[in-house]
Amino acid sequence: MSSSTVASVRNNQLHLRRLLLGGVTGFVGAILASLALIRYKKNQFRIATLKSGNHEPVLFKSIEGEDARDMVIIMGWGGSTKRQLSRIVEFYSKQLKMDVILFIQPMLEPADFLRKFLEFVRNNIKLESRRQVVLHIFSQNGASTLGCLLGELFAPNRSEETERFRSLFESKVHKVVFDSCPVEVEGSIHKSLRGGTRAMTAILLGRAQYHHPVLSTILYGILWFGHLTNPGMEKERRQRIRSIRRHLRPELVSMLFLYSTKDELIPSNLVENFIDSAKKQGFKTESLRFKDSAHIVHFKDHPEQYGSKVEEFVLRDL
Repeated sequence: MSSSTVASVRNNQLHLRRLLLGGVTGFVGAILASLALIRYKKNQFRIATLKSGNHEPVLFKSIEGEDARDMVIIMGWGGSTKRQLSRIVEFYSKQLKMDVILFIQPMLEPADFLRKFLEFVRNNIKLESRRQVVLHIFSQNGASTLGCLLGELFAPNRSEETERFRSLFESKVHKVVFDSCPVEVEGSIHKSLRGGTRAMTAILLGRAQYHHPVLSTILYGILWFGHLTNPGMEKERRQRIRSIRRHLRPELVSMLFLYSTKDELIPSNLVENFIDSAKKQGFKTESLRFKDSAHIVHFKDHPEQYGSKVEEFVLRDL
């Protein structure tokens, strides 16, 4: 047998192995995805593949029985819990005397939760009595939530009621704080799926570990199966992030970016790419880059520096 024939056989064997691995991964992913979906339908407030807790939006009042002049809407990272976000809630409500709306969007994005969040914002934000509304966004999941909110407010077929709310909302939102985000993902679908796999691996392991030889393979299979059954989902997610710069007005909105060179999930250069794009578009931007804090723990590791920067940014020009 010639050397070229041997090489061809080996290439075919390698290709078949990859196909087999892909098939097994997809099959396992399909089973797990089905189990997760069944469990979700049994209890729409719990998702089997995540341990995020309750995803109901919550209002925290700074002063009992009164509306504070300022409000912040905090949109949590994927897999976070209200307990994990309690420190930033207390920072805004107790130190800055602001009312707080907190929402954590499930990473599998059941539409029911998003609709409840949008309705909750409409019913509780009380824009007429507010001096300003600040948006505090954690990681890509929070950025996706913001994209959903803006997409709803700027929908082409929006009602007159939504248009009135959008106009008033736009007049009150002048400051957005981004923690460990955002990133406008480009390139192949596999790049996006790998990013989602890394995030979900860390969530399920409960620590900053973004790869596991078994779990990561299964999760990638689940996400790939989801893409095959709904190929438009990833395009929609990308559009949500892009809608941030598309719908927010540069002449009205300033942005603060808090990120780290040690972030293993969202590399600092990708956040800086977004900052550069925002600057070119005309947004006023500020940033604080930490050197040693991991993904979304900058406030935990550097409370004074983080808090001082956010306070100065939020209260400026009031």
